[in-house]
Amino acid sequence: MAAYVSEMRPSTILRFLRTGLLAVLALSASGCTPLKRGSAPETGSALEYTSASITRDRWGVPWIDAPSDAGAAYALAYAMAEDGYVELEDTYARALGRAAAWYGESEVESDVLRLSLGGEAAVRAAYARVTAAESTVYRAFADGLNDFMRRHPERPPRQIVRYEPWMVFAATRDAALVAPLERLLRSDAAAEDAMVARAGSRLLSSGSAARPYELDIRTADGWRIHGFAALGSAVPAEGFTSALAFAPAPLQLDSLLDRVVVRSNDPTVEASTYSLRVNTATGVVTRNVRVMRIGRGVVVAQRGDTAFVLGPEYIAGDRAHQLRAVARAEDAAAVAVGGAGTDVLFVDATGAANFDGARSAAAGRAAHAARLIEAGAQRDSVRFKALAFDTEVESASAEIRGLVDEWEQVGAGNPERAFKLDSAIMQLRAWNGRCTPASTAAALYASYIDQLRPQLMAGSYARFLALETVIGDTRRYPPRAWRDMNAVSRPAPPGSPTVAALRIPTAAMPSRYGTMFAYEAGERMQRTIWWVDLSTGSAASVMSYGQSWESGSPHWFDQAVLFAGGAMKPVVARSTDTGGTPYRPFVPLQ
Repeated sequence: MAAYVSEMRPSTILRFLRTGLLAVLALSASGCTPLKRGSAPETGSALEYTSASITRDRWGVPWIDAPSDAGAAYALAYAMAEDGYVELEDTYARALGRAAAWYGESEVESDVLRLSLGGEAAVRAAYARVTAAESTVYRAFADGLNDFMRRHPERPPRQIVRYEPWMVFAATRDAALVAPLERLLRSDAAAEDAMVARAGSRLLSSGSAARPYELDIRTADGWRIHGFAALGSAVPAEGFTSALAFAPAPLQLDSLLDRVVVRSNDPTVEASTYSLRVNTATGVVTRNVRVMRIGRGVVVAQRGDTAFVLGPEYIAGDRAHQLRAVARAEDAAAVAVGGAGTDVLFVDATGAANFDGARSAAAGRAAHAARLIEAGAQRDSVRFKALAFDTEVESASAEIRGLVDEWEQVGAGNPERAFKLDSAIMQLRAWNGRCTPASTAAALYASYIDQLRPQLMAGSYARFLALETVIGDTRRYPPRAWRDMNAVSRPAPPGSPTVAALRIPTAAMPSRYGTMFAYEAGERMQRTIWWVDLSTGSAASVMSYGQSWESGSPHWFDQAVLFAGGAMKPVVARSTDTGGTPYRPFVPLQ
């Protein structure tokens, strides 16, 4: 730990003085020009961001100290903008339902989803209901983004020339409610991606998101957390304090949406028309789109005659408020959330579980984790932490037995046909069910499972037919090593010829196969894993890429070597004091 502490470095220290005159003078002295297009930050308000500071550790993670939550939000916004302003602006465009105006047809469905949930009018109305304390945080975050734009005129805004507090609320709400829903709608299996395991006072969270952002915040008035937020969000979605660790329980499509058959002239169907701006080859055009309601719910997607209907309870939810309440709580009793079906799972320092809602991780992976914990193999901290990197495909043994049974049945009547599968069958039977980068059996099994899925309804001998199809495909058989099928990779950024695509072999498999250690290169999502033992104060985390979205940053891909090898970096907590106070180990509440 001492070696890690010694590598902490103040790569960015921000001191913000918040009066209009002083802000302008400070910018003039630094050689920066004021932001154009009327996007100066809020002035004359009660907000004062004095002494807010950012110290980045060796991995680029910002450690923020501030006297107030508002100061921390201001500094967090600035740090996020430093690490990926273009991606942050994209996040806001999507949250506000404006993505199609920039990216065109590919984002129409995304914008329509936001319109179906009420669009900008609904977000503004919801923001009007937030508490004064929360409004202060959102306003401070907007000020941080606006000040970043003013200090960096070399990055002219594409769509958003000035950030408003309600926009920050929209992005925070979108990250907590809409983005997870959107992922579920794109694939019924999306919920398999997230996994939360709990044992005593230990919590392990593993999941992927488009733009996760690691942070550490300490404020004088009670915000003390290490965790992850979505880029552009003012509230962390998961993490831990000295007393609590919390993570979102994965959403399940069936528990969230009703499937309704839509019939023509159905009197219960109501339609509304919205205007949507779409970028086309001839310029940005305005298009009218229809949003339907059925009964008490909103149609958020349609697949043929089937409509996916979302109830008003989810739309009206304020999960961002719940998460902020958890992040500020000093004990479980102080958490202002609860009730059946809540999607926030957390434990306290005594090991008690709180608000473990009805939603859970995908059945196979969750059951596998539970069995390992109950068997005692993961009772100590070291082994429990290693659960995140377990590469056993627990269902493989039973699946291969079923395949062998069908192969033997086919062989009894048609030995010549079955003989063609002999080599592949022998390879699968000899496999120990664990993936390694060099494993060809794991690659063969993955190809077989992916082929089996579309053939599940094909009738008799579906398993045999699936493997037979794989064997006949020269692209998949003979199988390559697993490292050639799935590796931690990040493509070269567009327009950056000096930055090459990077690729590191790993034993991680896509979550659909059932392994705890999950990663899928083709998804282009960043994986996050973190673990904490509240009883000892030990904590660790890792991301599959790195902290930054700037390709020129040393933190663009620096954590990949840890992640690919199944390792985490230690989280070293520190004093809330600034000004050179030494960092110290994380100490839980007694």
